[in-house]
Amino acid sequence: YDNKQEIGAFDKNGYSKNLKILSYYPNNSFSKAIAIEIAGSSYLPIFDIQGNIIKLINSWGSVKQKYDYTSFGEKLSEESLENPWQYQAKRFDSELDLIYFGKRY
Repeated sequence: YDNKQEIGAFDKNGYSKNLKILSYYPNNSFSKAIAIEIAGSSYLPIFDIQGNIIKLINSWGSVKQKYDYTSFGEKLSEESLENPWQYQAKRFDSELDLIYFGKRY
């Protein structure tokens, strides 16, 4: 965590599973990710107007993953990367099949 912002997760051996680097907004509790690391590879997240991550761009400038959502956050596309941050850039809990919005699912 970075203050109240969740920035990553580790596996049971203490290795980083995923990590996001946040931008800095003074006097604002909302920060967007400017980089995401998944399984040792770095990606640039592209956001839509609602704050959803809609693409991940790899270090070569290629689109590695695209995301489409319904109005309720259901995924309309299959994914090849295990990116936990998608709809509203919030963490998706695959064990519960729910999106964690900070204080509630």
